[in-house]
Amino acid sequence: MKNEIDKLEEKYINSFKIQTKYLKDSYDTYLNETDLEWWKFNEDSKELTVSIINRLKAYYNHGNDIKDLLDKNKLAPASDFFVEQVAFFVKLYLSKVNPGLVVCSERTVSLDKGYIIPDISIWNDKDELVSIIECKTQLGFNRKNWYDDFISREKKIPNTKCFYMVMTNNNWDGLADKVGEDYKKTKQFFCLLKDNKWPNEEGAIESIDDTIEGLLLSLKKLKKCKERDDRLVEMYKCFATEKEKREKKYLKLKTYYLGKKYKVQIDRWGRIKFQDEWYSTPNLLYNKGVKLFANPDLKGTSGKNSLSQFYYKEVKLNDDIDTWEDLKSKIDFK
Repeated sequence: MKNEIDKLEEKYINSFKIQTKYLKDSYDTYLNETDLEWWKFNEDSKELTVSIINRLKAYYNHGNDIKDLLDKNKLAPASDFFVEQVAFFVKLYLSKVNPGLVVCSERTVSLDKGYIIPDISIWNDKDELVSIIECKTQLGFNRKNWYDDFISREKKIPNTKCFYMVMTNNNWDGLADKVGEDYKKTKQFFCLLKDNKWPNEEGAIESIDDTIEGLLLSLKKLKKCKERDDRLVEMYKCFATEKEKREKKYLKLKTYYLGKKYKVQIDRWGRIKFQDEWYSTPNLLYNKGVKLFANPDLKGTSGKNSLSQFYYKEVKLNDDIDTWEDLKSKIDFK
């Protein structure tokens, strides 16, 4: 039962839900757009960069309004918001040009000694790290050591393409100071705004220097992956418990071959793991995984792409997504 204070809070609290909805709507609009073909651009394009600058402008203006209202001395940091916007367009773009790749933000990367947590990481269909992107609003705090830190991290993850994306050259000496005057040729380092501009300052759009389009075109060169099966993503969303989703655990299933039971796992990106190997589709799992594991000398066999090969908690699944909620009612989640 709502009290009087709840009524005063309702609009403000709901504003966060609306913001999440609008972000998802924006993502889906880009994802489903076919006539515009926004992902087909060249090195001179900057429309997506303008979009990021406009989003950052809105964020900074919003922060300034809160600062004025509450008489704050400092603006809330925009670093996380900047990472989110870069990740937004990286994820969208790769879904169009290399949909087998998985884009994550702040996912832990285990190393032989220790670990790193890149701002954005990109993984292939074998769950191997193929690229990272470090994002900074500016480099004033670490102006002396940022390049050495970047090179040090790059050495820890060989065979991984590393990129650096900075929002503005305000408050530091710019990329050329450490990387060299021809840094643009590397297609590895990017600074969106020159002229010491912040996104919410007048003339910011005219001060665009490097672009996210340049970064995306570099990512386009990553090795192509086998495309994942969207049905497996929906299966994870439907059958994984809230705890499994929250803790990003695998959905544990079973499959049978010649009367013998085999355990398989599906992650939240719809990739299938069997005997420490990854498979992007049920067909590959059945044909290249389970059957060959049971019969190593078997050759030239046909696959099986139906989801009916899977069992969850002894309940047989199927290809009709519309029936899955009914199947869940038959499952004992204890």
